[in-house]
Amino acid sequence: MADEPDPLLEAEALLAEDETDGKAAASGGYGKAPPSDDEGLFPPEEAEGGPSASDPEGAEDLGGSNEPDQTYVEPKFTVGQVLKALRAEDSYAACTIVAADRTEMGPMYAVRFEEDGSIQSLVPEQDLRIS
Repeated sequence: MADEPDPLLEAEALLAEDETDGKAAASGGYGKAPPSDDEGLFPPEEAEGGPSASDPEGAEDLGGSNEPDQTYVEPKFTVGQVLKALRAEDSYAACTIVAADRTEMGPMYAVRFEEDGSIQSLVPEQDLRIS
């Protein structure tokens, strides 16, 4: 058995070779560095933070639609107006408008119910009626 090489000594010799080449840490001993997380996912200029062909100025468009300023419907009811609002129990209760906003989904209101003083926000106009 003296003729058989010692596997532990062979492994140590291979590790020493890799360390002297400077490849052991970067390659895991395979001779080639592993790919980075985003290698091949982006064109070179995008991976480096430069502009891409689809966005030559390098700025992201976070503005939403390409339509010109949308016109929002004005709220029918005003702050301080006393109305009735639809409650969760499918009944209407007296309330006072405390805020009115124009939104993409139409006018939205915040109302204070007279019964308990609670405030409900994001009340759509169709859930309100004149008392």
